[in-house]
Amino acid sequence: MSQDPLEVLSAFMDGEPVAPDTLAAALLAPGAREALVDFAGVRAQIAADDSRPSPAFYRAMNGLVGDRRRGVHTPWAILRAAVAVVVLALAAVGAISLGGRFRGNTAEEPPQATRIIQFTPGVDWHEGAQR
Repeated sequence: MSQDPLEVLSAFMDGEPVAPDTLAAALLAPGAREALVDFAGVRAQIAADDSRPSPAFYRAMNGLVGDRRRGVHTPWAILRAAVAVVVLALAAVGAISLGGRFRGNTAEEPPQATRIIQFTPGVDWHEGAQR
């Protein structure tokens, strides 16, 4: 599979490993010299560029996304989180208590007997006997 000569030259300028025979073939392609000069020019311009965003840009972005580096929470954010925790806890307690009410019997009351069975010790069963 042959590679595009300009991609080979771009990879070479970026410091990626390029096979010498592939580089030699790419340099023989039409427009390779001009592309190599253009790549070097772009690299030089980027290295010389000291531009930074303005303070107004930083203020605008901070207003949009907030300053996450500080880790400081406002009192309102803490209050909202506390209210959310309380609401969730009350919802969980309510769900648990409603579950017991819908089942009818609670753990404190045994179910009503529908019939009574009498066992006589020694006749119906023997204590300690193996079956």
